[in-house]
Amino acid sequence: MTDWTDLRAIIVDAAGTELSAEERDLFAAEKPAGFILFKRNCVSKQQVADLVAAVRDAAGQAAPPPSPRPPLPQAAIFPQILPLWRYHG
Repeated sequence: MTDWTDLRAIIVDAAGTELSAEERDLFAAEKPAGFILFKRNCVSKQQVADLVAAVRDAAGQAAPPPSPRPPLPQAAIFPQILPLWRYHG
């Protein structure tokens, strides 16, 4: 499995609903940081799940990277923190 810091700053897509051998080899070699799904890539929920799993497998990643951002606060606290945000326009 590849460390997320080894990923390349490129985003790729696939030509169809599953990866070709050429695409699999490219993703394995380049370790893209992202993958875009287009309408042509999506037929059913299971097929999309299989395609995403194949992309992750080819890139050597079992799961998406952890978010560098802290979790967002629950919406209930927004009225409490709204006065702290000031518009500077």
